[in-house]
Amino acid sequence: MARTVLFAGTTREAGVESLVTALCRGYADRGRSVTPFAALAPAPVGATVAPAVRTQALAAGVDPDPTLSPVLRAPDGGLTVDGESVGVPDGYHDPRWGRARAAAERAHDRLPTTTDLVLASTHEPLSEGPVDAPPLGSSDLARVADADVVLVADASRGGAFASLAGTLGLLSPALRERVRACVLTRVPSADRTALEARVEQFEAEVERPVCGLLPALTAGTVDEAARTVDADLTLPFAP
Repeated sequence: MARTVLFAGTTREAGVESLVTALCRGYADRGRSVTPFAALAPAPVGATVAPAVRTQALAAGVDPDPTLSPVLRAPDGGLTVDGESVGVPDGYHDPRWGRARAAAERAHDRLPTTTDLVLASTHEPLSEGPVDAPPLGSSDLARVADADVVLVADASRGGAFASLAGTLGLLSPALRERVRACVLTRVPSADRTALEARVEQFEAEVERPVCGLLPALTAGTVDEAARTVDADLTLPFAP
């Protein structure tokens, strides 16, 4: 089984999807085989693949197969599991979530063994607990995929380092151990120098490297975003 790296935000709007899309294109351009994966992803009614995962698959040059996003959640909360609508779960202990988790585990196990790297993502922020960590959210996906985690924070409104440190501090020891690196996204150009000056102290405090300070990746093309990420992001533990 290929190594899985999960990109998870400190918030839902941390820019994870666009970051993974750019990484997929960058790896593909360098001749590496990568596969995107999202155990649970938002999708319109009738979709067979989550729109974000479809975009990532096309960027990686792979077929946007439903296996890449086995559980879809519609705007009304209804789940589609392996292509079958199962309705809206009645809380997190509804047995339909158990069915969804089993489907996600099977799908991850069926990912191509020839791929160099699985780039996983989730719309849910990284969290731990019965209220703020829903089934197949970031913490659950990290366990399902046995993934290394890159924690992503949006720097556009300030407080990015505090967001990263606060999230890390609230995780269980087992989940915190999975977090291998941090990334800042949507870094305003006017703030970059000040943030760079803070990196070394932050790394010493949380004992995790900051692997990139990235600008917004949605303004240009996927190719442009891939070049930006290739220049500004280093994942020393990924192949």
